[in-house]
Amino acid sequence: MAWLSILILICINIHQIQSVEYNITTATTNWQAVLQGLKAGDTANIYPGTYKTSGSGYFQLTLHGLLTKPIIVQSVPNQARPIIECASSGASAQNVMNIQGSNFMIKGIGFTKGSRGVRVGPAGTYIISQLFNL
Repeated sequence: MAWLSILILICINIHQIQSVEYNITTATTNWQAVLQGLKAGDTANIYPGTYKTSGSGYFQLTLHGLLTKPIIVQSVPNQARPIIECASSGASAQNVMNIQGSNFMIKGIGFTKGSRGVRVGPAGTYIISQLFNL
């Protein structure tokens, strides 16, 4: 039984060091997949530029961080804010992004086109800071 306890501790330690920091630029063609794949403790730094959503509607983003290891999606500090642009605009357009989940932070990002910027929910604990609907 002691070997099972050791194995569990090893797995916990491996899991704790797997947080990743992603740097997303306009050259990152799979930026939506990168954001959708974020795990507890991960950070996505989005560099200045315009990022157009794929498809004809909103981008659905689901983030499940932990209270002690939230997921962070943010602009790069001390640089111009990145802009996420909906693929469609006009009366029939959707939100640019719908975000759901818990224990996440979205900071310093602009949104344009679409009917609205961001819709949040259902969601648990989260922080939204310095978002701009352009």
